[in-house]
Amino acid sequence: MDTLYLHIGYGKSGTTAIQKYAFRHFNDQKVFLPKTGWWKEGVGHHHLTNDLDRSIPDSTLIPKWENTISELLQANTKKGFISSEQLCFFEPEQIELIHGIISRGNWAIKIIFFVRNQLDLILSSYLEKLKHNPIQKIGDFNFFLAQNKEYFEFSKRLESWERLFGMDNLIVKLYDKSLYSNIVPVLCEIIDVPYIQSIDHDQTDLMTNLSLIPETISLINIFDQQNSEDDLFLSKRAELIAKLINISAELRQQSSGIDFFQNEKSNIINSFKDFNLSFSKKYLSNLEAEVLLSRY
Repeated sequence: MDTLYLHIGYGKSGTTAIQKYAFRHFNDQKVFLPKTGWWKEGVGHHHLTNDLDRSIPDSTLIPKWENTISELLQANTKKGFISSEQLCFFEPEQIELIHGIISRGNWAIKIIFFVRNQLDLILSSYLEKLKHNPIQKIGDFNFFLAQNKEYFEFSKRLESWERLFGMDNLIVKLYDKSLYSNIVPVLCEIIDVPYIQSIDHDQTDLMTNLSLIPETISLINIFDQQNSEDDLFLSKRAELIAKLINISAELRQQSSGIDFFQNEKSNIINSFKDFNLSFSKKYLSNLEAEVLLSRY
């Protein structure tokens, strides 16, 4: 094997479409996809992160990554691919741990990181959390922003990866629909494999893991005020969320998006404007930098 690609995120930046495409096509394209750590069909290698469960000792990661490397060493391909958006949230010592294991192979290691402007990304991340958790657990959008702002400073997500693997081995791209409507061909270009287009699959993948629109939050809040954790409540909540996702898909073009939260929007712009300028200069192309900074 010549090159191992680690796709480390960011979540809500096309990762679901990437992982479904990889599961469907990469092995046939001679890009080896290890079975170890694969969470389930069409979803990433999240078990290689212990699903970010901090209660599980980091030592349990060692056999998982060693098994993964054994698979890669035995693969009769020139390229390997591992994907989990949870990897970008690894602590420095966890990155050092896996660096020591995967560096045993006689291959180049490339780190792929897709970023998205924080105005869309933070709201999308909040709404994703809201799909799976009652609002009492995660708080309103302002609380979520205050608690999680640091996680959206992309340079911090890359610091340890850059230190251990080297700047030349980082591949950072901006996920923005004004640049491309489908992220998967961009990934295929990075890995240097042909993009296999399938109209049915492409449309399905792009419509997978759709976000709610913020206009649905008040309805979810009313429902969650019942404050029950029994199976019936959780089942009814799942039904409600599924219906609201369908409604969101229909009304997305009419949604206010981040403008629904004017105070939080101003907070995000003020917090990330200077940061994005330095980040863009270091990691992004001129066009990508222009697109990202135009929102700030």
